[in-house]
Amino acid sequence: MDGGFFDGHLAIRLDEVNSIRVDSSFESTFARTQPEWPPASKHPGEHVDLDTTFGMLTSLLRAGELFGIERNKKYDATWIGVPNELTRRWLYIWEVRPDASWHEHPQGYRLGSLTMVTMNDHYQRGLAAVAGPAPAGASPSTWAAADRASKAR
Repeated sequence: MDGGFFDGHLAIRLDEVNSIRVDSSFESTFARTQPEWPPASKHPGEHVDLDTTFGMLTSLLRAGELFGIERNKKYDATWIGVPNELTRRWLYIWEVRPDASWHEHPQGYRLGSLTMVTMNDHYQRGLAAVAGPAPAGASPSTWAAADRASKAR
């Protein structure tokens, strides 16, 4: 984030990347002096599957932990919540609103529409502190089972 401070993790679809340039600002130099450098996996010692969107979601998302998604052609919008259910084509999220209140039901998003997933950034940590835990049943045992299955690979 601004200043070179660590601000969570993100996974981005490769076809969303048009070009890469070397950052020559003081921020990249400062980032290398921080305890978080080099950035490590959100879950050290666990395999992170970046081959498919399904694999990435099962290996990075955890029941009850906030994360955000961005979708193609939905610019400047992020949907934040906890994972609820994952199928081969759909991700269901129990979302939290910007006022830190929880939606009544989970919403589904096609995996093919996801362009970026963010985890553990400052905004999400602040939102989680005010919103409190997700409603009962928001991250059901089905998500925990998918989580365990991904770890077993």
